[in-house]
Amino acid sequence: MKSSPSFPSFPFRFSILLETAAVFVVLYAHGAWPVPDVNESYYLGKAIHFWNPDWVIGDSFLDSKDAHWCFYAVFGWLSLFLSPNAFAWTGRVIVWAAFAWGWRRLSFALIPVRWLSIPTAAGLLYYLDAFQMSGEWVIGGVEGKSFAYPLVLFGLEAMVRGKWNRVWGFFGAAAAFHVLVGGWSVIVGLFVWSLQKRTERTSLRKMLPFLGLGGLLSLPGLIPALLLDSGCSRETIGQAHWIYVFERLGHHLVPSSFPWTYRLRFAVLVGLWLALCWVARSRKQRAETASPEIEETEECELAGRFFRLHGFVFGTLILAAIGFGIAALFRDDPRGAADWLRFYWFRMSDFAVPLGVTFLGTSLLYRLLLGFEKQRNESSNTPLVAASPVGDLAGGIGRILALLGIGVGVFLLLDGLIFGWLFFTWFPPPEPAIPWGVTMILGIVILVIFEKWSNTQKRPPFKSTTLLPTAWLLLLVSIVVWGPLGYILKLAEPRTRFAYSRSDPSSSRAAYYWVEACDWINDPANGIPKEARFLTPGDNATFKWYTARPEVATWKEIPQDAAGIVRWYETVEELFAYRPQDGPVRRDYSLQVLLNRYPPGPFQKLREKYEFDYVLCGKYPALQLPILYENMSYVIYDAKGERDQPDPIP
Repeated sequence: MKSSPSFPSFPFRFSILLETAAVFVVLYAHGAWPVPDVNESYYLGKAIHFWNPDWVIGDSFLDSKDAHWCFYAVFGWLSLFLSPNAFAWTGRVIVWAAFAWGWRRLSFALIPVRWLSIPTAAGLLYYLDAFQMSGEWVIGGVEGKSFAYPLVLFGLEAMVRGKWNRVWGFFGAAAAFHVLVGGWSVIVGLFVWSLQKRTERTSLRKMLPFLGLGGLLSLPGLIPALLLDSGCSRETIGQAHWIYVFERLGHHLVPSSFPWTYRLRFAVLVGLWLALCWVARSRKQRAETASPEIEETEECELAGRFFRLHGFVFGTLILAAIGFGIAALFRDDPRGAADWLRFYWFRMSDFAVPLGVTFLGTSLLYRLLLGFEKQRNESSNTPLVAASPVGDLAGGIGRILALLGIGVGVFLLLDGLIFGWLFFTWFPPPEPAIPWGVTMILGIVILVIFEKWSNTQKRPPFKSTTLLPTAWLLLLVSIVVWGPLGYILKLAEPRTRFAYSRSDPSSSRAAYYWVEACDWINDPANGIPKEARFLTPGDNATFKWYTARPEVATWKEIPQDAAGIVRWYETVEELFAYRPQDGPVRRDYSLQVLLNRYPPGPFQKLREKYEFDYVLCGKYPALQLPILYENMSYVIYDAKGERDQPDPIP
């Protein structure tokens, strides 16, 4: 393998900086939603409160045990000098820059060509967003895993290069920020290490000190997680696990809670990855047959790196399969299933399979373009790492632009058939990713069959008189360029729509009046004490962010410790659940229906139990309480005021 010089020239280092900055721009285009984004008010609120307990006084969620202690301790101190919004943006810049740096290094380790980390980054974000099964993401709001994933990338780069001693330090540090992201990476990394030949891997004896170092680095994340259930009875712990898994986070943890379209689209992506692996293996076998000395070339080294990457992807799929097995085994025992499903068995496969598809697809496309270039020059001496990658790729730009239109046409045809013909028979309608994925799978199967037929006719696979090179180019351009590029361009539309945080009410009108009501509370001229507790809509996620006032409970803000989870569940059930005259228990997070059912006596007991002073909720139907403030959508009531008997609700 050709290595870079020990002291890279200034232009080379400058190009690395520019490439990393370009990857950062791709990440920014994906994740630069208005603050606070999903989960930011949750995690950053805890981080702010960790360093400044007076930020919000008396809030049960913020006062609960800290599961992500390392994240709060290492990053939260910046909140002492920054406003919450500036604090969030500072965190975003840090984690996106670290992710861009790690991604460029990993991309260059697998495809040693400058600038290709840019399309691969777009590919990762597209496939993760369009094909994830359990709701995992890597670029978005700032939280513990936002710091963990860049460290995982550095560990993966060391792993594919075969530098195993470095792997455990990076994965251990990732576990400090998020124990599951880093912990699963360690387990899958050990699996990949075991797959290698003994002569090609670091011995266990030499790795032990570094495994121990990784274990020590993980302790700031592991110890707080282990202490969350301390002091609780087994019954409380079991109940908390059931609430956590089946009531609150089933969309991440329970396979039966995943929409069937999510499971189907992820299966399509796995099929695409397997097909690409098959193609890459076939190419390698043909190359070895044609050139037995390949074992001594850099091609063999790159094949070994992709082998370790695919081992990591396969290991995460084993974890997902175990998760499905646990759900099936404990189908009639929800408490037993919850004890095991709470470990996020599907998180890493959501991340790793898109990673494998984008790197392998990009590698095959680049090799195909090199093959065209070799034919054009009638030479087979083109090096794998070209002196001018831009020049090498320029020869394929015309073909890419021409075939891109064909690819879009093929997709729209299938998309129209699937959505137009089956729209009324599929419920819910299929995800847009499905026809695209079906196109890819069918294309690969057809091309493999065609290639085998071409071999039986003794025609070389890249002979210009066959349709195979053009068809391969169409397919790979669709995988590497068309999908990710369309995804990035698609983000321009919601950027023009979302003037408010995605955590605020979904309509811009409601979001405007929600922020306006919160600003009124935070205005010192209106005399709302800092310690005043509010009863707020259960589906809100930004009240504390805007007002710095405590609230009773929301559905989003679930504590992490067993005792806190049980108390939280009892609270949200009492506040937001009701049973109509017929039918099962329902939840109404808007508050009005529930509170209007309380006569004055029980309402007073509810207020005394949860010690709230004010109620912030929607305007209709009105509550029988003194109004302090109202706008077109929201009203703030004085819960301490006298309350008239409401008219009965039919």
